[in-house]
Formats: sequence, structure tokens, C-alpha cells
Amino acid sequence: MTSDGANTSSVKIRALRSTQEKTDSRVILYCMFAREKGFQYVRVNSPPDTDILFILLHYAAKLLHGITVLLETGKGSERKCIDVSNLFASLTPCRTSALLGLHAFTGCDSTSAFKRKWKVKPIKLLFKTQRYIDAFPRLGYSWEFDDCDMDTIQMFVCALYGNARIRKVNELRYVILQRKYGGYNAFKMSANFDLSALPPCLDCLEQHVKRANYQVAIWKQAHIPEPSIPNPNKGHGWTYEDGTMQPLRTSRDVLPKQLVDILESTVEDIEDTEGKDNSDNGRN
Repeated sequence: MTSDGANTSSVKIRALRSTQEKTDSRVILYCMFAREKGFQYVRVNSPPDTDILFILLHYAAKLLHGITVLLETGKGSERKCIDVSNLFASLTPCRTSALLGLHAFTGCDSTSAFKRKWKVKPIKLLFKTQRYIDAFPRLGYSWEFDDCDMDTIQMFVCALYGNARIRKVNELRYVILQRKYGGYNAFKMSANFDLSALPPCLDCLEQHVKRANYQVAIWKQAHIPEPSIPNPNKGHGWTYEDGTMQPLRTSRDVLPKQLVDILESTVEDIEDTEGKDNSDNGRN
């Protein structure tokens, strides 16, 4: 864009032509362009959005070294400027890459979060164990998630829910249910029974990891103007329902078919009994 004080004109910059869908990804291209033009500083203005912070941190090590990146975010009196380059310097490259994967895994614009786990607790847990720091950077390394990391991710989720001794999420779900809502041989329903407070079962967790992996893979191609991105409903944790994209919660039946048949029969018997009672009351 140029101006002579009276008139302003703009010219499209071919180097910034991109098919990247979201601004969060396009920002990397703009920062790279600024560095190539010899600028020493770049200021990114953004509404409150943690996605862009973690993306900038990831790229600070690879493509944005030699330039100071500032992120201005927030609203009103809470508006602040974050020196992303200085923040990156306080971390190792492996940790910044792990943070990008952890961010998508614990909830971002396109993935769900673990109820009441937020961000601080997962980050503290991540930095305590080298095995987690090694595993999370591999999210988004390719479009297909490497199942060999699933055991580590299960361990992380179990520790996130307060039991690092258990390493399988299905086992942890059973232990929590028994401790909070049951006895040794019985399961007692409670008015405060909240299934959403449980860790996800293994099948749900696998679908969640696929969605996180897909999102991180997109972020890791933010430096490519025209990336080739596969269809999200082709094994990446999403599905089409009524013409809209929805998370695929599970790839298996929620309940065993035999149990579904029993429940349906029980409901039909109850409805028949209630119908007869109503008819008798009407005659009386």
C-alpha cells in the first residue's frame, strides 16, 4: 500500500497469495515475508486467542529466528503485548513444539477440552515428564497419527485426572466410578452423577487424538502458501451429519447390542403398563 498524502493505492503481493483458510495460519506467511524484507520487528494484532500464541511459539524456532515477534492481544484495559521471541528464548525448541500439540489436545478452536482441566495443569504436567515432552511434538508430524504414542497419551490423561499409577483410561474410569458412585458389588445412582467429569474411554480418546493430530498438522503447514490438506472425515476424527461436520465421538457401539435390546424391551414394557393404567383411570 502506498500513499502520497492525498491518494492511497494498494497492490496485491504475490508472495502472500495463500489458500490457508484461517488467519492464524496466514500470520506465519506474513511474518516470514517481513523477515525476508529485512524488518527487525513484527507486531501481530489478535483478539484473545491462544491458538496464534502457540503457533507463533512453534515457528519462532524454525522460520522466525532473527526477527522479534510481538503479539498484541486482549481488550480494553486488559490489552497487552507479549514478546513471543523472548518467551521462546526461555524454553527449549522441544518444549515449544510439545506445547503446540498439547494445546490442540487440551482444547482449541476446533477440538474439545477436558472438563475443568483448563491449560495450566496440563502444561505443568507436561514439563514434569520427559516422556510427555517427547510424545506431544509428534502430533501433527504426519496426517496419520502414530498409534505407538497412544500408551503415553493414556498415561498423560490418567495423570491429568489425578492417578498416575493407572496407565489405561478404561481402567481409570472404572476405578473412579467405583470410588465415587458404587460399592464393592453394587453401583448406586446419585443425583450428582456426572459422566462428563470422567476421563474419556479409549475409543473416544483415540478419535479425539486424531482430531488434535489433524489440527496440529494444519498448523505445521502454516508456512506453505498452498498446502494439500486431506478431507477431515477420512479417518481424522470427524464425520458428516446432515451436511455439517461433526466430531466422531466413537467408532464403536456405545452399548453392547444385547444390552440395547434389553433396554428397549424394558422401555416398551413400562410404556405398555403406563398405558393400561391410564386407560383404567379413564374408565374410573
